[in-house]
Amino acid sequence: MLTKEQQAVINSNSKEILINACAGSGKTTTLYNFAESRQDEKILYLAFNRSMKEEAEQRFKNLRNTEVRTIHSLAYRNVGYKYKDKLTFKYKAYQLAMDLGYDFNKSSDIALVSEVRRQFNEFLRSRAKSIDEFLSGRSIDPSYSPKEILELLNKIFELKKDLNNDIQITHNFYLKLFHLSNPDLSRYYDLILLDEAQDINEVIIDIFKKQNITKVAVGDSNQQIYAWNGAVDALNKLEGDDYLLTNSFRIGLNLANICNLILKDFGKANMTIKGKNKSQRIGEVDRKKQYAKLCRTRAMVFDNAVENILADNRIYFEGGVNSYNFDTFTQAWLFSEGKETNDPLLAPFDDYEQLLQYVENTEDLELEFLTKIVKKYGEKIPKYVRQIKKLAVNDKDKADIIISTLHRAKGLEYQQLVLETLSMQSFVNIIHRLK
Repeated sequence: MLTKEQQAVINSNSKEILINACAGSGKTTTLYNFAESRQDEKILYLAFNRSMKEEAEQRFKNLRNTEVRTIHSLAYRNVGYKYKDKLTFKYKAYQLAMDLGYDFNKSSDIALVSEVRRQFNEFLRSRAKSIDEFLSGRSIDPSYSPKEILELLNKIFELKKDLNNDIQITHNFYLKLFHLSNPDLSRYYDLILLDEAQDINEVIIDIFKKQNITKVAVGDSNQQIYAWNGAVDALNKLEGDDYLLTNSFRIGLNLANICNLILKDFGKANMTIKGKNKSQRIGEVDRKKQYAKLCRTRAMVFDNAVENILADNRIYFEGGVNSYNFDTFTQAWLFSEGKETNDPLLAPFDDYEQLLQYVENTEDLELEFLTKIVKKYGEKIPKYVRQIKKLAVNDKDKADIIISTLHRAKGLEYQQLVLETLSMQSFVNIIHRLK
């Protein structure tokens, strides 16, 4: 049974539709019915990431008129495939220093290169059509010459674009090339459904905005978690007819009231969430039954994994245990002991002290995280990593506990949930206000 809010979306004849949907409001069901009612149109469903794409493919598999893709897969199909031998998920400051001919052990050089890298990453996420346009009006640290920054940005862009060298590119680089090619998706589709619109960046917004076909953007302005990575709320950047999905079938009345209070405190009360799940409750988790624990950082994931292996609990990791790359912790500890390692993340450094100095100079969060793990667990790391892998299960139903970061759990549902990102006192303060 669809709600009146869902039916209003499905019946809309607007060419540009913006849907602000609270968590658990049945947005996928709404989009499915929207697409199902338009069987004569070729529809592109743009999912936020691979896991959500796979989930959407299952939901939409019976609709022959709907193709589910991520924006990066579209870009890869058009231009990214040319760079398959140059692709990397990470391109660090020391790599950029070497590619530009700078010494990453020299603090002044690495500071300049870090600024270039920061500006370059922001350019890739921007709607700017050139580096000159991007830098126009932007403030640059007075420690550096704007002319030098411009020259280095143009140099690295051309080096990465060149197919005849081995300088690596990230997935955002070929996405930018796709953007610069002014893609016309009307050649293939009549309608685009853009999911998780609150967590996309300017380059995706610009591609979406310029398509001259029917467009639907759906998201939740209160669930943005990728602002740190350049994401902006497309629902506030796009024009169209506005719709709300405010009925949450995932949470009950009490939790909805708490959520509404929190949103009001943060000045984000753009809708009133109505909790429709009468069986949902807030209280003590029964840890004799399976429950999920969501962590803010990978450090918290490792801490919780260690705690559970010591209790001999079977663990399911969202995204798979290997995706958390725990072997790197072992390699980092060995490196700190002066032993050789085979981890490419550590390969550029002559010794651990050089790594520590690099972290201090660049504030590289990934490597800083590694050094903190080494300091906290030391020689116990190899044993803990082995035990974590031994107790990790591939079948979620067989796990005693599910551990995940917030980002990997985006869009998923659990019967019992512990959130390790907000202190209990914060919840107590909020609950007192409900009395």
